[in-house]
Amino acid sequence: MMEKILFARIGWMKRYSGSKADDPKPIGGGAYNKDNCGGEICNFKKGPGRRYFGFVRPSGRRYRLNLKRIDPVSNSDSLPDVLVVFVARIPRLGGQRVVGWYRNAIVTESPKRSPFFDRASVVSHK
Repeated sequence: MMEKILFARIGWMKRYSGSKADDPKPIGGGAYNKDNCGGEICNFKKGPGRRYFGFVRPSGRRYRLNLKRIDPVSNSDSLPDVLVVFVARIPRLGGQRVVGWYRNAIVTESPKRSPFFDRASVVSHK
């Protein structure tokens, strides 16, 4: 059986553990981040129950992940055991880097509540 993988492009930050004076909000990652603070700001901040809640904003009007692109036989609104690789473009230097990953994550089709934002989580990991 092949491993299920999701590559998720997000905005660039130093830590992704909440807003800090030297790391206030994501840079790049989509038009939303120009005037707002994207949900990826807490992608690697530990939540309740030792869980992490990662945010990925899918493109398109419905803002839903097409889980069939990860697992063609999926008939559910969530997928367990996914390797999620977060990638961000590096400001001023160009190129992109892997900034982190979750192994054995649960990926949901549409955003769910997280402890950090009302509707941010599409990935959760213990």
